[in-house]
Amino acid sequence: MESKLQQLTEKLYNDGLSKGKSEAEHLVKHAHHQAEKIVDAAKKQAAEILEQAEKSAVEAKRNAEAEIDLASRQTIARVKQTVENLIVAKTIETPVSKAFDDVSFVKDLIKTIVENMKAKGDLSVILPAAKEAEFLKLIQGNMQDAFGKGVDVKFERGIKSGFRIGTGHGGYQLTFTDADFTELFKTHIRSKLVELLFGK
Repeated sequence: MESKLQQLTEKLYNDGLSKGKSEAEHLVKHAHHQAEKIVDAAKKQAAEILEQAEKSAVEAKRNAEAEIDLASRQTIARVKQTVENLIVAKTIETPVSKAFDDVSFVKDLIKTIVENMKAKGDLSVILPAAKEAEFLKLIQGNMQDAFGKGVDVKFERGIKSGFRIGTGHGGYQLTFTDADFTELFKTHIRSKLVELLFGK
């Protein structure tokens, strides 16, 4: 009886062991299968992240290149404008400003304009008050000889350079300043200057 009990115990032990091994193998296979699924999912996710990162890098590079291109074009345009402005200042603004400081030049300019206006009635010329002494010395106080008969000459503090000329009694007035002449000259030479400096 003891031997039968021992056999039965051994059989139960072996059956349990066999069943345990079988279940353990099944659990290991299932765990391997799950691990493979997790690894595959991780690889897929890593590939997607890498692909997205590459797309983002390409987009960032494209945006950076566009920004650099825009910045370089704007910088070139600013440099061209600065060069153009410097040349215009040296060739036009400074000489015109100096010419308007010369009372003899201004007197001759006014005389030429008065002669060519052929206005009916009296004309008035308004000059800078700061230049009154120079004008009076130049024309020796005789306005009629300097500008012609019927021209009324006044000096005002509000005029810094150049002069205003117009018909008397509240009619029209034209202003001639160094800034006016500078703008006039600029419009005529700017396109030629740009073509000369930078090509078409």
